Amino acid sequence: MNKKIMKALNKLREESREILDIYYPEEVSLGEEEWSVDAYQNEINERCHLNWTWTVLSKKQLEIDNEKEDNLPDWVIVADEPFSDEVVCKALEKWLQDRGYEFRVKMN
Repeated sequence: MNKKIMKALNKLREESREILDIYYPEEVSLGEEEWSVDAYQNEINERCHLNWTWTVLSKKQLEIDNEKEDNLPDWVIVADEPFSDEVVCKALEKWLQDRGYEFRVKMN
């Protein structure tokens, strides 16, 4: 899945896209310590035929799920903060920057 996402991101960059609009269907309370959301980015999902693009979850949720961060797929991102839209966007921007992309992420 990661190669497909990277190919779609490269295309969006070639198209001079600067902002990626995302959304998630889950309802999570602001400040929640244990949380997980599946983030959707429509252009990437359509180009890659994906149901969702990334999963962002809290470190506390990771512990509850008895998972190790090193064992997670590349599209699963761990945040070490209570839930907010800003935390999700910031985690995705860091994931993108770590892979050489300079997109900003905005909640749709």
